[in-house]
Amino acid sequence: MMKKGYQWVAFLLAIVLFLSPAESLMAKTSTTAKKQNLLSGITLDVSNRYYSVKQIKQYIDLAAKKKNGYVQLHLTGDANVGIECEYLGQIAKKKYCRKNGAYYNPKTGRSFLSKKQIKSILTYAKKKKVQIVPEIDMPGHVGGFEKLYIKKYKKTNAKIFNQDYEGELAITNKSAISFAKNIYKEYATLFKGCKYFHMGCDEFWSQSAKTNASYMNTISKYLQKKGFQVWAWNDLFTKSNMKKINRKITVTYWSFDGDTEDSAEKKARRKERATFPELQKTGFSVLNYNSYYLYLTPSKTNTSKEDIDYAVKDAKKNWSLLTWDSDTGHKSKNSKHILGACVSVWGEDSKGVKSKTIYSFVSKLYKVI
Repeated sequence: MMKKGYQWVAFLLAIVLFLSPAESLMAKTSTTAKKQNLLSGITLDVSNRYYSVKQIKQYIDLAAKKKNGYVQLHLTGDANVGIECEYLGQIAKKKYCRKNGAYYNPKTGRSFLSKKQIKSILTYAKKKKVQIVPEIDMPGHVGGFEKLYIKKYKKTNAKIFNQDYEGELAITNKSAISFAKNIYKEYATLFKGCKYFHMGCDEFWSQSAKTNASYMNTISKYLQKKGFQVWAWNDLFTKSNMKKINRKITVTYWSFDGDTEDSAEKKARRKERATFPELQKTGFSVLNYNSYYLYLTPSKTNTSKEDIDYAVKDAKKNWSLLTWDSDTGHKSKNSKHILGACVSVWGEDSKGVKSKTIYSFVSKLYKVI
């Protein structure tokens, strides 16, 4: 004969075992589905370092190991436009093709991917069920476009390119907005069929939060009409303007303060910029691009086996999907609106570093996320 207390335990156990298996399964399935739906990305800076089609396909193969893997191609920057650009006269021609298959601009000497090569990459990625996310970085980091503009027209244009802030669009002028739309139009056509399109928006200093919000709304809605879900870096999302910015933009959050070493700048930016949790609360979808744990800037001085092993071990021990603010230890309280994470490799200091070394570094860190 059971005691009264144990009768209640038996009764509750019966409910769990016989009345709620469907609910238990649904909860388990929901949790599993949530994990499976997270995006896992690799960003390649193809503006500062040339990656061959074969090499990019290797990274696509790596991304394919995750259910929702993607490869983001950072195609433009201040030093170079790493992709064919008909609008500004950077055309892929057979006579300007190196032995490694890289097309180059005879006026700048810089390598770039042809549209034909991009189509080959897109076809391969589709076969591997990997998303390609093109990134055309504006309104900051437009130095590469300005170089092409000058080569084509023999002079710059102050109505398009801000002459007081190097590498920035003069977004208060209609001419600059038209220029941006013409650039995005060309690449929206090339990347038609891709689900996502990254519009840039990092490290832009010349305009107010209100003006930046207006620009972001104009360009994001333009790209949305072209059929894309639009992404942007977190830099221009501030506490004062975030509620005025198109809520359909997905924020790729890399740094709260832009990784400045100036203490006054750091304090000012942290006072002004929106935090990762604030964006979540406002309703923005976010991707974790933590610049301390998930950023690689390979150089001859930081790619030894010991360096790579330390970085991977550190990320494995201290980073999580909720760890958004460098290595400060600050974490978001929940995973609401977090879509996933991305490992990024930036090429400005990578001259002389072997491609296989970079791949090894990325592949090891990619496993962590």
